Amino acid sequence: MPLQFALINIANGAVEVARTSLIKALAFDLSHIGATVLLARLYLATSPAKLPYAEGMLDTLTKRQAWDVPEAWFELSRCYKGTARPAREKECLVWALQLEETKGVRPLSCLPRLL
Repeated sequence: MPLQFALINIANGAVEVARTSLIKALAFDLSHIGATVLLARLYLATSPAKLPYAEGMLDTLTKRQAWDVPEAWFELSRCYKGTARPAREKECLVWALQLEETKGVRPLSCLPRLL
């Protein structure tokens, strides 16, 4: 619910309200992939000084829960672009593209446990 609230506020131009909502969402669930990616995206869009925070959040996220989330890898590539590391940027973009190409319509968790 806080993620949808944040998206609505971003669309309406209330970026600070959205940021607060995302921080609250992460206070309840530190491993919330959508909230982390969106908060990093806000950091990248609003302030270059927050680039290390966005990079740290996304680097940790892609090494743990979101290794298969193309959006997280794409945002991480934007962090590397901002810090002038083209080799890492390219690596993240290739990984994001490969994940996007093999992404299913539904997650594998919807399959029955018997398979």
